[in-house]
Amino acid sequence: MATKPHQDTLFAQAADDDWVPNATFPKRPPALGHPLPMEAWIDHGIRRRRTISFIGDHGTGKTSRAKQYIRELGLAEVYVNLANITPDDKLCVAPVRTPEGDLALRQLIMEDLLPGQPFAILLDDANHALPKVKNQFMQVTNEWTIGNMPELEGLTAVIMLDNEGAAEGIRHQEDLAVADRKVTVRLHANDTGWRYALADKYRDVDLSEVFAVWDSLSKDLRFVLSPRTLDHVLYCVLNGFSPLHGLPIIAGQRVRLATTVDGRTDDRTEEVLSKICSALGKPYRTEVPDLARKAIKAALTDRLAILIEGPPGCGKTALTKDMVTKTGLRPVYYSMPFTDPEALIAPMPSKDGTLKALLASELTSDDPYAIIWDEYNRPSSPAAFAKLMEITQQWSLGGIDLDGCRAQIALCNPPEWQGRRMQVARNNIAQADRFTISIQVTPDDIPANEWLLNVWPDTVSDGNPATRERARSVIETVLEWWKSDLGDEQRQWITKRTLVRLAELHLDGLPLENGKIYLGDGEFAPVPLIDLEARLANRPMARLTEIVRDLDTWLERMEVAESNPAVGLHDVDQVHQALSLSELSQLWDHFEAVCELTKRLPAKLKGTFFANTSQEHQKLWIAVMTVVGGTKTAKQILKERAARTGA
Repeated sequence: MATKPHQDTLFAQAADDDWVPNATFPKRPPALGHPLPMEAWIDHGIRRRRTISFIGDHGTGKTSRAKQYIRELGLAEVYVNLANITPDDKLCVAPVRTPEGDLALRQLIMEDLLPGQPFAILLDDANHALPKVKNQFMQVTNEWTIGNMPELEGLTAVIMLDNEGAAEGIRHQEDLAVADRKVTVRLHANDTGWRYALADKYRDVDLSEVFAVWDSLSKDLRFVLSPRTLDHVLYCVLNGFSPLHGLPIIAGQRVRLATTVDGRTDDRTEEVLSKICSALGKPYRTEVPDLARKAIKAALTDRLAILIEGPPGCGKTALTKDMVTKTGLRPVYYSMPFTDPEALIAPMPSKDGTLKALLASELTSDDPYAIIWDEYNRPSSPAAFAKLMEITQQWSLGGIDLDGCRAQIALCNPPEWQGRRMQVARNNIAQADRFTISIQVTPDDIPANEWLLNVWPDTVSDGNPATRERARSVIETVLEWWKSDLGDEQRQWITKRTLVRLAELHLDGLPLENGKIYLGDGEFAPVPLIDLEARLANRPMARLTEIVRDLDTWLERMEVAESNPAVGLHDVDQVHQALSLSELSQLWDHFEAVCELTKRLPAKLKGTFFANTSQEHQKLWIAVMTVVGGTKTAKQILKERAARTGA
């Protein structure tokens, strides 16, 4: 399902002369073109020179519609995200030369406040601003000037926008002196024309029944399933994800469409999402194979902001960087404990006596890039979550569009893992619903094993083939131990980072125990290493490698099992387990042998290779079954693959 790429006018009502028929509205809606409440209030503010403040629930399209209407009026737009600026970003004092050549202090104003044509100022996320910034902008909202300037020439409208209430991250009422500077309008979802925008975005899909489902919900459920969140659900359903992946994640918990009355919780999540899927003619999915890779690919293809939450050390960051690089985009990596948006943009005095906003160089390049927000919920300051709202929703910084940004991928840990609390910050629903796809992954969902087998050995080999081969042999053995000898709970303690440490310690002849996660008070992660030490001492090969090395013997054993199952059942199980536990690269490396082994497996075991696996694994097993069925030979498959991929 192809959709339009991300636009900051997502919920903007189409202008009368721009309207195009779509599946939801094959005929022009009668209401289209008539002023909605926002337009009427903005017109009033322009006519009376009054600041208009729009307050409403998150995700209803307040900012998008205001920006769109300003453009329809032919005004230049000065967008100021008040949560994302410091007191000196729009006005500061600096020494300048007087005509006589002396130095004197002068107030310098940001150049975007002097566009040289009629303009409107949009003050977004106004209630998230620092107290000093709020106080500074009292002059703007009341006098329509700033600092000691007599006027802002061309200023035609001042519009403020924000959410309201503790659920939106706003825990303090506005100062009465600030509130007295403006006309305040409480908007509801039906005041912004978001239905027209969604119908235009998904113009080949009839959303009439979806809108009927949304209209039937209670006020509390519509607050959770805001129009923006509904858009995310639509995208997920139409692009092969679960509708659950469109619901935001707050403090490690997926938001539920539930209400509580008299202490009883009525959870309608599955019911409502199932109705939406039915209205779209799509299945209600709960499981998606290769979820992490699929979500990252969607972000890179459709210009999305997505969030991936998973335990530490499972390979989220490595997978993301690898996929971004292979797509041809430049990864722009920010570790949030070291990053604050204030460090990404700074005002700088210019020769013409104004302030010029300078963006970090990596954000201004013409080369398309993807931003990776690592440790997203470990910000450098408590206010950083709020300050990222402009970037993740508007795709701009300080009002400057990030045109080169093709995707945003936020990576974070859950608040708790293995019964232990993580020192992460708590987000709110207004921050969480900025992401089109929000997924929670486990170590099994990240295909990090391929990286361990094919990339990690190169990092420790120093170009020496023998060293690389030894490193690969060791990591194969460690992986085999992790897959075969550990229970599900024990595997959670041994992250992919831990596997690397264990391999490195063995290569350097040091005790393995120190590679496990240290829990304090002399205690390491509760996973015995005796089986791993035994495997490494004997230098066993990976199971598939061992079988392939003595392939003729194993084929004879399986032929015996085929004629007398009672005798060879154990051999068949060993081969099946070896094939099931092997990585994709191992299966392709030994493709001809894999085909010969699979031919001799019972039919019921062959079918298991397609269950709960990635699309790439499924493609491989389809190729294997093509050979098993006699349609093609293994050599033909490998030749076609080499021609297609160079592999």
